Amino acid sequence: MHAEQPLWTPPAHRVAASDLVAFAQVVGRAPDYAELHRWSVSELDEFWSAAWAHLVPSVPLDGPAVEHADDVLGASWFPDVRVNVAERILAGDSAGTAAGTDDVMLVAVDERGRRRELTRSDAVGRVAAAAAALRSQGVGPGDRVVAWVPNTLESMVLMLGAASIGAVFSSCSPDFGAGGVLDRFGQIEPTVLVAADGYTYAGRAIDRRDEL
Repeated sequence: MHAEQPLWTPPAHRVAASDLVAFAQVVGRAPDYAELHRWSVSELDEFWSAAWAHLVPSVPLDGPAVEHADDVLGASWFPDVRVNVAERILAGDSAGTAAGTDDVMLVAVDERGRRRELTRSDAVGRVAAAAAALRSQGVGPGDRVVAWVPNTLESMVLMLGAASIGAVFSSCSPDFGAGGVLDRFGQIEPTVLVAADGYTYAGRAIDRRDEL
């Protein structure tokens, strides 16, 4: 059942400050969502080339935005572009100018309210160390790195470290039993498993060392 009226409409000042309006202005189009959508599906290469230039200006778009666009399942997006997701996340903005700064990049708060922060410059150093440790274990592009860990700063650093060297990352919560972990990770044949020795739940410390 659809409501007759929108549940919420953003105020005009928020609309004017939106990235959609900024993009429409850059490409010389009316800031109309329906019109931009029509453009995006009727002129794929033109639209997505413009979107790439607006969203990732520091990365050159070599080649077409899409190949085989007439076949949804066989379409290939940005086939000649190579981008490392860890590099882009650590850079902090589309222009790639924020890496190494002391702005807070990651915040973790556990169930007891303890807060930890990681600055961008610290994250760059920790990700580099994680990548070096993974390389020392023989991890390379296309290899799988799996983590049996809670959702913490360290798990994010590990993911970025794996991505920075072209590895594939997968994780699951430590409250998974050993059987569930083997079922999940066994399918992708990981090169390295990283595991936490325990975690907390409902104020209670859970020791996982007997299952490692």
